[in-house]
Amino acid sequence: KNDNKQGVVASSVLDAPLLQLEPFIQRQVAVLLGYKQLQARVMRPNKGSSRSVYNDRFVVKVPHCGTFISFTVVYNAMHPDVAPDVVLATERQQIVELDEIESLANWRGDDVRALLAVVMEIRVVVQRKYERTVATLQDERVQFEYQTIADTRDVEFMVNLARDSEHDVLFGKGLGGGGGAGSGSDSDSDSDSDDDRKQNKQDARKRAGWVRFLIPLKLSDEVTALLMGRPSSTDDSGSAAVSAAAIAKNPSLLCRLDVAFDTTATLTRPAIGGRSASLPRLQLRTPNDLIPMLQGLQLPAWNQHTCLIEYIPEAQKRLSEELRRSFQARARRQQLVEALRKRFGSVTEFDSENYSFVAFVFMVAKKKEPVIVKILVPLSYPARHPTVIIQSLHHVDERRLPYERTLAKHPDYDVAGSYKQHVAQIRSMVDVHTEDFVQGFR
Repeated sequence: KNDNKQGVVASSVLDAPLLQLEPFIQRQVAVLLGYKQLQARVMRPNKGSSRSVYNDRFVVKVPHCGTFISFTVVYNAMHPDVAPDVVLATERQQIVELDEIESLANWRGDDVRALLAVVMEIRVVVQRKYERTVATLQDERVQFEYQTIADTRDVEFMVNLARDSEHDVLFGKGLGGGGGAGSGSDSDSDSDSDDDRKQNKQDARKRAGWVRFLIPLKLSDEVTALLMGRPSSTDDSGSAAVSAAAIAKNPSLLCRLDVAFDTTATLTRPAIGGRSASLPRLQLRTPNDLIPMLQGLQLPAWNQHTCLIEYIPEAQKRLSEELRRSFQARARRQQLVEALRKRFGSVTEFDSENYSFVAFVFMVAKKKEPVIVKILVPLSYPARHPTVIIQSLHHVDERRLPYERTLAKHPDYDVAGSYKQHVAQIRSMVDVHTEDFVQGFR
């Protein structure tokens, strides 16, 4: 019974290539992927022998400090209960000895959580080694910043001192450059093309000599409660968004500040104790589904007098305020969309998470011909007016696309007006313009 139950769990967690793993290995991988707090990824499963029926080796990637700890796990499909070999990427081997991974040395072949234990321990060991490196680094500015945040819970560290490392991961795209603040998401490309590897190596050389801190940002209690009430979703990479339970357990892990100090830059700006240092690179890292809520966020600027102990509280304040405004805006959009659904009926689709659009079938009274009416609600509603689009159900243009017309803003639209007034204006526009729209096909 237990084996059957574990098989069902594996089928619900794994995709098709991973289901070709040897059954016991498959269950261990399912347990690893099912532990959402770790957010591990398993990629590129393959066979050790062309004669083998099952896949028995794969790559594991675990998020760490805005990038990934990556290593290959090699089982033997003929003896799946035997401890696998673990092959770390080159720069990880320089700081981690596999002999010190106790869960690997004391492998229990009958435990489906054995792989999870190994992966979690490798991540902890890598994190501790990086922190010890940062703590002993001969850089006055880095030491000053480290001492001020060392006791902060769940801070992650990463050091890249090699000038030719090709394993350092690219920074995510930010909203701002230089010393300003940007917003990115924890993402990673699965591409292994020669061009990608070449570009990664070139970019890594440009970034050699960076020390990175990934610092949790504490949100206000009000915003945390609002986030816990949000529906769960899936991000662009296919991994589950952070659940309400995970937020409740540690809400500070939802949004984190990625700070990178260049330890090899030309000394151009005054810093601690009369020395000079370049400004750090800053990024805000959040789950993908929160990025639309933070489009208006302006994090504090960093200048030569700024330090993390002063910067973090202001960043937390601005982040909480922007999320609170976004939730208020979402509530206004929800009022509008729900009122439009009731007013028009015959809804074909609508955005039930962000309330950014609604579409319905509308019967043109005099012509007795149905059309599709789409209403796009901007995130900044009511500061920006909704867009109304009429689309034909029966007529197409030369590109074989349905004819459509985008209506201009209602002349009496008022930003300060109520959502009920806006619904009435939209209805009057639809009544007038659909008649004219359909008439053009007769």
